Amino acid sequence: MNNPAFTDEQLTAYLDGELDDDTRTAIDDALASDDALGERLASLDIDTDAIKAGFDSLLTSAPQMPAMPEVSTSPATPASRWGALAAVFLVASVIGGLGTRFLLTPEAPQRGWVSYVAAYQALYTTDTLEHVQLNEPQATAELERVTQAVSRPLELAQLTNLPGLQYKRAQVLGFNGKPLAQLTFLTDAGEPIAICIIPSSGGNSAMESSVLEGMAATKWVDGGHAYLVIGGDDSDRIRTIAEALTARI
Repeated sequence: MNNPAFTDEQLTAYLDGELDDDTRTAIDDALASDDALGERLASLDIDTDAIKAGFDSLLTSAPQMPAMPEVSTSPATPASRWGALAAVFLVASVIGGLGTRFLLTPEAPQRGWVSYVAAYQALYTTDTLEHVQLNEPQATAELERVTQAVSRPLELAQLTNLPGLQYKRAQVLGFNGKPLAQLTFLTDAGEPIAICIIPSSGGNSAMESSVLEGMAATKWVDGGHAYLVIGGDDSDRIRTIAEALTARI
């Protein structure tokens, strides 16, 4: 990825809403194609309300403060002074130790757009798409809406002859305020496959294959858009579809 390197101070200011508009926009754009940046951002995001609630609960369950010796006119012996101080430090150590453990508990990493798409695609079955039967004017109108949303020209002829796929429909979703196009297909065996496109300000990146939510996936960035092909468990087929797609659009 060619995303700019952001400092921890910039990411913290982003989380606190104190960042200038240009840098905030640059981070928003980078998050669309850089899952590692999302995880780094999540590691800096501290839930202060949860911390306050945690300390409040610690204070209510903390051991009772030992009774302090009453003030008397006679000077306290060194031993009695040290005993009282030791009791105070013991209680402070218990509360402080538990509070440190609470503070150091990691939060779940922030999920990028690819993770959300994968979770959504995992809900698809053959029945989800089998009944969809669009005529050519309907399918063309859908693609025109998608084209306008993501600023990426798409034509029906580019999608109807992809290897082993039957084109079904297109719709516009969204992630972090950006439009996300989803193009859906069924394989000859009835497996749902999706091609997703989202605008990206990151640099071009080569195709990368992986397994997401138990499904084969290939993602890449090219010409200001990030792409993802996902579905089924055949990694070679998904890679072939991705390569055929890039040759057409």
